[in-house]
Amino acid sequence: MDGFTYLAFTRTERTLQVPRCGAQPSTRISHVAVDELIVWQIHPDGTLRSTVVISNSSNQPLSGASLSASPTGEIITDNNYGILMSVRMTHLPNSGSLAQPSDEFVYRLDPEGNILFSIPMPKYVGGLHDEMVIGQDNIAFATRGGLVVAFDLNHGKDLWHWDSGANDITGFAALANGDVLVQTPTALVEVHDADNARELMQGKFIMDWQGHLYRKHN
Repeated sequence: MDGFTYLAFTRTERTLQVPRCGAQPSTRISHVAVDELIVWQIHPDGTLRSTVVISNSSNQPLSGASLSASPTGEIITDNNYGILMSVRMTHLPNSGSLAQPSDEFVYRLDPEGNILFSIPMPKYVGGLHDEMVIGQDNIAFATRGGLVVAFDLNHGKDLWHWDSGANDITGFAALANGDVLVQTPTALVEVHDADNARELMQGKFIMDWQGHLYRKHN
């Protein structure tokens, strides 16, 4: 809606520091890690603004782990010249380290690229479908696995979760009545809140840019 294109990526630097000859035995090989989550705002004239949103750095023994922030794909404008972006935080294991579970968040950035808030997404089973849509009254909706997460767009407050009972749903559209439309593996469902939802149509659907629904036959 702001006329810009956005691209998010992680820039990573890794350095090994080896003790010099003759150093004290207590000196160990250390691992220096710098991970930056960067967002490019690409302007119509081809210029861009590059913003470092998150920067994690560590200097620790080789067996330690480093923290990395990476985009999972979804970036949408927030209707106020900022953006909403899905982010995964991962503890990257180094030599001898055990992998740790990742955590997922939605970040909201203002028009200058500053973080307004981050909201943690719940743990889930199933595929990652990180679609987000913005509804009425400054409520936004995100999907994870079989869950719909509703949150306040102004302050990042988690409002409610709706569990589809499936492991694979996608956000489809926000409706004028404040509800959200989601695609489950078998049907199109209108979700009102954590406890109220109704199936609209059986099957899988796509929507064109004018808001027309079409049933998929493959």
